[in-house]
Amino acid sequence: MKTTAEGEKVRVLDHSEVTTCKELGHTTVSLIDKVAGIDRDPEKVAEELRILARNSAARIGGDTVVPISAISQGEQRFSVYRCVGAPPLTQRTVPKSADMAQHIG
Repeated sequence: MKTTAEGEKVRVLDHSEVTTCKELGHTTVSLIDKVAGIDRDPEKVAEELRILARNSAARIGGDTVVPISAISQGEQRFSVYRCVGAPPLTQRTVPKSADMAQHIG
């Protein structure tokens, strides 16, 4: 699994680090977390889910993702933000939710 050229520019941050960013929506990514009934390495699954989230965020114009759920059965949900070039908080409107899902398997 590889990060796209656009996905390379997307950061994975914590919620406390995106207070000045504009939320663009959410993405749910998933992959196979078991092979022949055997659990895959949890760290590898988490790394691959972050890659999928970064690639997905880039497609909707985001530059940052924040995990908003735990990993469950190979699936995780992320909020997508634009932090670089985001207008100051006083100039923002309520963001529209853009839900995207990417599934591998």
